[in-house]
Amino acid sequence: MNPVSCKLLNEAWKKEFPDEVAIAERMLALLDELEHYKSREERVTKLVMDNSTSWDALYKKLEAAEKRIAELTDQKATWVTWAENASGMVDMLRLRIAELEHSETQLINERDSAESALNDAYKAVMGQAPEWSNWFSFENAIDEIELVCELWRNQTDDVIQFRQRIQELEAKLETADKLQDSAFRDGLKAGFSYGQTDDQSGFTQCMSAYSPAAGIKVKGE
Repeated sequence: MNPVSCKLLNEAWKKEFPDEVAIAERMLALLDELEHYKSREERVTKLVMDNSTSWDALYKKLEAAEKRIAELTDQKATWVTWAENASGMVDMLRLRIAELEHSETQLINERDSAESALNDAYKAVMGQAPEWSNWFSFENAIDEIELVCELWRNQTDDVIQFRQRIQELEAKLETADKLQDSAFRDGLKAGFSYGQTDDQSGFTQCMSAYSPAAGIKVKGE
């Protein structure tokens, strides 16, 4: 150190500590400050030591929290998969519900159409509209219609037989009329041929000739 620097330091020292009292006061102040910092360090050390247990507990809680977070992460992945599957199932259920609703609508329309057709058929057969109730269902109406139709079929067979019989009788009557006309004409001819004034005798003779073949009885035979 050069002489100038030493001189400046001495001057600064004397100015800062002009006598021994000033030096003593400064030393005491430094000791007090050192004691203060020492006391502060002890308090900090004590605080750290006191909180060491808390730090351990916090660390354990942190580990538990991290473990729980890992578990929740795994669960979240599972939940996401479940949610995706559930979403797919919901879509399928919605589609099935839509199909069932469409089928239900279709069935309702078909039932209404069947009911209308059955109502018309019942009215045409029975002469009046059916009165639907818990005691009279579609099945009951169908049974009644089938019963009436069966009666009609039986009556139709009888009617056909009656018509055939009537046609046979009409044919015989027509044949008989023709024979009667022919016989009457022949009787006239025969009467005039025999010179009779009353042609009944000739008609009777002619009818007697034709009656066995025609199966007709002539009055006066």
